[in-house]
Amino acid sequence: MGVERAVRDTALLAAAFRAAEARRPRPRLTDPYARLFLADGPGHPGALRAGGEQVVERTRIVDGLLDAHPGTIVNLGAGYCARPYRLDLAGRPVVELDSAQVIATKERVLAGHTPRGPVRRIGLDLRDHDALARALATVDGAPVLVTEGVLPYLPADGIAALARVLARPGAVWLTDVVTVTSARAMAAVAPGLTVYGLDSLTPFEDAGWTVTDYRPLPVPGPFRPGAGSRDVVDGVLALRAP
Repeated sequence: MGVERAVRDTALLAAAFRAAEARRPRPRLTDPYARLFLADGPGHPGALRAGGEQVVERTRIVDGLLDAHPGTIVNLGAGYCARPYRLDLAGRPVVELDSAQVIATKERVLAGHTPRGPVRRIGLDLRDHDALARALATVDGAPVLVTEGVLPYLPADGIAALARVLARPGAVWLTDVVTVTSARAMAAVAPGLTVYGLDSLTPFEDAGWTVTDYRPLPVPGPFRPGAGSRDVVDGVLALRAP
């Protein structure tokens, strides 16, 4: 599956999982905007059979971590995330980066809805590191960077390259990570979907990032990795640049 299709399908799947969560009697999070994006279907049908718990929980965790880290929020691979609309971010600016197609769809679907703070959207390919660096240069101060559902589509060397581009003094990076085992399980239920996983945090550490928080995500029993102190587990990281 091409990267552009994977990006679109990932955004739709995440919206589908959040919309389903909102219909539960006692939802862990409420996203009344998620259903607005599903007119074209929920993305890769096979992937709907797995990952919903992780998607909802990682969103809930990132929501909470944002409260602890002030500054301009830069959402890379923002997809159909509606945080500036559904959360009170105390007027913090939000910059959303994603493919031009995703950005155009988002502008259309959310037209007529008012965010709770300033939002700026930039269409670009996150693999274009020169364009990404230029976009980051327009953000004042130390940003709070968010990559949610993005890194599984990058091999370890791609994550390392991204980590070097994002490393700005004082920056905070909130991101989910998955293990190699979990990535294989994801690919097994969604044939044609190319996903990767990590077996260490070296791609972050070599670029100077330090882990300040690590919140585990729910993983089906057969795919849970070991519990050694250096083992990667499916989870959400908070990292800080030097």
